Amino acid sequence: MGLGKVSQFTCPDFHGVLVQIEEGSIVRFPCHTGHAFSMKSLICEVNEAIDTGLWDTLRAVEERILLLRQMAEQATAVGAAGDSTECSRQADLAEKRLKPLRALVLDPKFFGHDDDK
Repeated sequence: MGLGKVSQFTCPDFHGVLVQIEEGSIVRFPCHTGHAFSMKSLICEVNEAIDTGLWDTLRAVEERILLLRQMAEQATAVGAAGDSTECSRQADLAEKRLKPLRALVLDPKFFGHDDDK
């Protein structure tokens, strides 16, 4: 850690603190486990982590909606109308709240990609 100043960034792999080393116009970010990043490779890794996290979240919420719908059907089948209504209400609300996240995940401009190119 004595190689440079502690940066405000964390290692995309292990989330430990990165040190910032400046050698002229070159800036490097090593971590204590041996990973090292240039500014360009660090932004690529950060973008990848965001993309992976967003897709994982999208998938998990979609699975939650499916499960809530199945729970509503099951509740209806056993005559628990109140539970069925509540599960359906939660699924509808989750679906509504998921729309902006889905739009963000599918937006190529979020990571600076221009879909016109």
